[in-house]
Amino acid sequence: MNYHKDFIKEQHKSKLRIGIGLAFLLVAIAWIGMKLMEQDTIEAFDWFYSGIFALNALFHILGGLGIPIQKLFGSAFIEIDETCMRIKLEVYKKEQLVKWEDIRSIDYNNNCIRISTDKESIEMALSKLDYGSVQEVKKAISLYAKQNL
Repeated sequence: MNYHKDFIKEQHKSKLRIGIGLAFLLVAIAWIGMKLMEQDTIEAFDWFYSGIFALNALFHILGGLGIPIQKLFGSAFIEIDETCMRIKLEVYKKEQLVKWEDIRSIDYNNNCIRISTDKESIEMALSKLDYGSVQEVKKAISLYAKQNL
């Protein structure tokens, strides 16, 4: 039995955001197209300007399709099984792996879980999560802790 909780919230799909993204993409293409039609030189500013509009278009289109932008850069999760806990609470933070056999104690505070091992003490600040997710994580950790400690 495994427990997995993904902390990156799914977004709802939006046709309006897709339309806005396509409009930004058209502006980016039209900017370079107008320079080419006028037979004007395309300078670094023009490429930069079009690039910014194209990136904005990408973010709006992906958001409109329901894909969170954070998923492009990484993941945030907690995964618990019979052998270990894998914890990554933020996209840009490093994943932490704690084996059940190394754990000496687990302490719960309001929005913090402290896991003490033989080598180190790991603190998980749960303040960025919603109340339901905090309770679900605490329940899952206590369930697995009873089985493995």
